[in-house]
Amino acid sequence: MYGRRQKKSDNNAGNGFREYVVQNVGTGKTGTYVVSITTRSAEPDVDLVITAKNAVHAVLFKGVPSGGGSHAQPPIAGTASAEEANAVFFENFFLSDYKQFISNVVRSSIRIERQADKSYHTTAVIAVLKDDLRRHLEDNDIISKLAEH
Repeated sequence: MYGRRQKKSDNNAGNGFREYVVQNVGTGKTGTYVVSITTRSAEPDVDLVITAKNAVHAVLFKGVPSGGGSHAQPPIAGTASAEEANAVFFENFFLSDYKQFISNVVRSSIRIERQADKSYHTTAVIAVLKDDLRRHLEDNDIISKLAEH
């Protein structure tokens, strides 16, 4: 996970993303995923904006693994190929639209840890409004509606 060096294009550095790991914290209110995002960086002061973007990115393209008493959930938008196929939409989406799908950042969950390789891991628990996010993608014809499957 962290040991593998990613190419700039792999971690979406142009959009402010960093290398990250997502974990399922458990269930939130209906229509919400509660995830723990650990972002790897060279500096200790990773902005929470980046961590929030990573949380939404994970829900969209990585999915949420099982944990915290919850089952694994597939990515809402599909794999990285779906991101590439809709690159203009997602570039614009991650400029500001993503914010409306973050319902909560648990401030008390924020941890910054220095690693042996002198990198930093910043972790935060974030609630993502997955039903609203799915609806937004459906309304913009990025994914098909659930009823059409």
